[in-house]
Amino acid sequence: MSGIDLENPPAVLMTTSGRKVRLVGNTGEGDCPYVISVEDGKCPILLYSNRDGSVTVSTSKLEVTMFTLRTVPVTRTGWINLYDSKGGNSHCPSAIIYSTRELAVEASAERSPLIDTIQITWEE
Repeated sequence: MSGIDLENPPAVLMTTSGRKVRLVGNTGEGDCPYVISVEDGKCPILLYSNRDGSVTVSTSKLEVTMFTLRTVPVTRTGWINLYDSKGGNSHCPSAIIYSTRELAVEASAERSPLIDTIQITWEE
């Protein structure tokens, strides 16, 4: 199991060897109904996959190759406001993540006392 679900695909897929993959569609038939496109130089290769991203390929030399799709972590960045809590000894972050510092600062005008607006980064 690869830990992915092609019924609800992640934004970016790759093979375990690092090739980019694109989900083309679902035939709705058989054990491997998902059609995927794997980048291979100039021409992409179309293959069938099962729901969890496991693919078995038979080559022209009758060698069986098996690989698994994996998700690629997407790094996101945003801005949050830190407010002074009632006691003054701790800081309370806002529950809203803003796309720009300017939007976060603008939103903080309605609330006080603002300590700082900071940038955060996370992976999905």
